[in-house]
Amino acid sequence: MSKILKSFGMAALLVALLAGTGMAGVTTTVTGNVVNSATINVLETSVAFSNFAMGENPKEVTDFLEVTTNYNIVLQAAETGATTNDGKMATAGEAATLTNALKVGVGKAAVSLGTGTLPSDPVTVSNTITAPKTADKMTGNFAQDIVPGDTVATGYTATITFTAATP
Repeated sequence: MSKILKSFGMAALLVALLAGTGMAGVTTTVTGNVVNSATINVLETSVAFSNFAMGENPKEVTDFLEVTTNYNIVLQAAETGATTNDGKMATAGEAATLTNALKVGVGKAAVSLGTGTLPSDPVTVSNTITAPKTADKMTGNFAQDIVPGDTVATGYTATITFTAATP
């Protein structure tokens, strides 16, 4: 009888080990590398309109920025550094703010900043830039609409930040 119980015990132990092995977790390691990169260098750090006229004031700047990328991107732009970041040029301390947002385009027609979901959201200001690009210089197009209600003042400015995004 003791041999039968030992055999049952060994069988039970074997079943427990097999069941335990089947129930135990098996792990794996997942690895990867990020190899995509995009670099945006603004070559003209200041764009001067001089005195605005009533209506649209366009300004084209050749070789405005340089793009190097190994994947397809679009450029986005947003006003940064102001209190409201609504895409509108303003005087110091935002004492006076223009009615219309500044328009910006890189290699295409300019679009109004501040027209994202929130006024401070970046907007797409370029067509798709197809990779690979190495130090590709691009033209910047800017436009500011002036209307009769805009305050007469000097020193209207806006700081624009450019970023890369997937199309």
